[in-house]
Amino acid sequence: MKRVIIARHAKSDWSEAGLDDIDRPLKFRGVSDAYNMAGRLKKRKIHPDLILSSPATRAIHTALIHARELLCDPDVLRITNTLYHSGPGDIIEMIRKLDEQYHSIMLFGHNPGFTDLANHFLAVPLDNIPTAGIVILDFQAATWQEVQRGALVADAFDYPKNE
Repeated sequence: MKRVIIARHAKSDWSEAGLDDIDRPLKFRGVSDAYNMAGRLKKRKIHPDLILSSPATRAIHTALIHARELLCDPDVLRITNTLYHSGPGDIIEMIRKLDEQYHSIMLFGHNPGFTDLANHFLAVPLDNIPTAGIVILDFQAATWQEVQRGALVADAFDYPKNE
């Protein structure tokens, strides 16, 4: 079994004019939503083997909150440029190259790529993964190469306002 958890970064702060997109931080509401969503995953006893984040400040901060709340070792968090505004093809290619020692991965990044990535696998497409939203995809697959739409056996979608 292989699990891919797609986590869109939490709400970002647009208040500082002229700040580069990659450097935008989280809003207070974003921090709160990230803790809320991490808490929901913790209640479900979800514990990723590997956390991959976009290099954007807002994605890294969201990933750090989840890693801390899910009691992950610090060495499971890695930053990759592939998750900064990439499309599903590039992300799937990255997933298929992962070491087989990992069975559950969590990705932190951005739309529209993350909604497109989820919809690549889902039978019923999502309109949008909102900020701090999470999609969990479980595949009947022994290797990352086997992660494909036909191998999807379970999925879940959650977001902050889904209470």
